[in-house]
Amino acid sequence: MDGFATQQITVSAQATTAGLDKYAFGALTLTSGATTLHLPVSLRAIAISAPETVKVTADQSSGSTTIPVKVGFTGALNGLGWGLAAPDTKAGEQITTDPIGAPDPNSPSPSIKTYDVDVPAGAQLLSGRISNADGDSDPNTDLDLFLFRDANSDGTFTPDELVDV
Repeated sequence: MDGFATQQITVSAQATTAGLDKYAFGALTLTSGATTLHLPVSLRAIAISAPETVKVTADQSSGSTTIPVKVGFTGALNGLGWGLAAPDTKAGEQITTDPIGAPDPNSPSPSIKTYDVDVPAGAQLLSGRISNADGDSDPNTDLDLFLFRDANSDGTFTPDELVDV
């Protein structure tokens, strides 16, 4: 390389005796013929190195896959995975226009559909969506999704039990 060229390098390090979350300082020395370059470095041992995002496509409700992970300690790493449950679709259900436009889950009407959903303790996510998938191409179709939590388990919903998301 001439004096004005650039070259990208990748440096990898693996902790051996460094304590977790402790910094170690030193220098990376590059040599080329009579030229020597010292680059100061600081490294910190971390407990785990894993991809930021892992995408797994599944065609069944259970199974396993390998995820590349490096750990900064000696011993076994155990992990627990979870995902979304299979969707509970309500294909073909229809609603009519609400003349008032005020949702009231305590007053069933042809314009409101109410579904009970049990969320297990410790659940990380509740996902829901509505779509106008029955072929209605009217761009003015307006569907709204409301989520209520029956906080006092009395079977009715009050405005303070509306969950804002």
